[in-house]
Amino acid sequence: MRVKFVTTYPPTICGIAIYSRQYVEALKKSRDVDVVSILRPKLDPLYFIRLALDARKNADIAHIQFDCGFFGTLTAGPLSISGMYTPLFYFLLKLPGGPGTVTTVHELIDAKRKYSGRALYWPMRIYYTLVYRPMVKLSDAVILHTSESAKTLSQYATINNTEIVPLACTINPTFLPEEECKVSLGLTGKRVVTMFGFISRFKGHDLAIEAMKDMPEDVFLYIVGEGRSPEDNAYIDALKENVKQAGLHSRVIFAGYVNDDKASAVMCASDIVLMPYRHVVQSSALNYALAYLKPVLASDMGGFAEVAREYGCIETFRPEDIGDLKAKLIGMLDDRSRTDAIVSRAPAYVKAVSLESVIERTDGIYERILYGRKPRKSP
Repeated sequence: MRVKFVTTYPPTICGIAIYSRQYVEALKKSRDVDVVSILRPKLDPLYFIRLALDARKNADIAHIQFDCGFFGTLTAGPLSISGMYTPLFYFLLKLPGGPGTVTTVHELIDAKRKYSGRALYWPMRIYYTLVYRPMVKLSDAVILHTSESAKTLSQYATINNTEIVPLACTINPTFLPEEECKVSLGLTGKRVVTMFGFISRFKGHDLAIEAMKDMPEDVFLYIVGEGRSPEDNAYIDALKENVKQAGLHSRVIFAGYVNDDKASAVMCASDIVLMPYRHVVQSSALNYALAYLKPVLASDMGGFAEVAREYGCIETFRPEDIGDLKAKLIGMLDDRSRTDAIVSRAPAYVKAVSLESVIERTDGIYERILYGRKPRKSP
């Protein structure tokens, strides 16, 4: 079986690209895999025609890693429209003689969430319906990471070919002594709250900084990551100004991008990993933290809420509720037995979403499409 894996890896560096690289390396152990790279952003229709033809060529399965932003983005002032070449790409991919098509949906733009109460709501609702319907209809199988994603997608298209397959945990943790890691980061004797990943307003860094204003003096906020857009960079500048005005510059650290070795040290030095997101579907950062057996405090929404409900391995707070955030954070920092109990459930989650387990389930989908077999169940 030859699989064409359509993704932004290489050369783009983003969460989906990093995930794809690790996924492809593992999948190559059992399948013949070629990567078809999406270069973004592109507004040239000829580019997407060539992309579809490349994905079709000598392929039994084309597996697309889908994000609207990968298929054309047009920005005009505050308005950004993504995914306009999705119908073209899928139509060409599914012409007679084409491969079986599997789409893994990583992120959906929901008009209701983004434009509710604005004049743009109905035009954007119609627009994203025209993007998502052909993607679903022309895929033999659509993989979603959470049931909430399925609920969102069902508002735009009939989804009778979807399966919930969790985002794989691709982390092989390197465990290091906690105190030695704190010393290496200049955090000796401090209680470290970490935020990990690309920085954007929807991840709620401003909420974390607001909570830090009432934290004890030995609590430090360590922010790892960078922005991915001018809007993100403006947000980071505003965060730094807020930190300065609040007199927190010594206790809120912006570390920027860190390599794998330092990332391990940061994670091992962390007492709590904080994820006060305003919106989430799924999170590689959550998998990273739980692979390192770290206590996680996250907004009670989306994929976080599903993990908390099904595995009980993270603590949650009411989204954007600063009072609840502060209370839960102090409670976790002050009660080690409480966090130990939560973390003790993490290995079961990490095993359930292991890369091997997810690849086995996805491989079963490939086989069903090609040979009419039922997908194999993950243990």
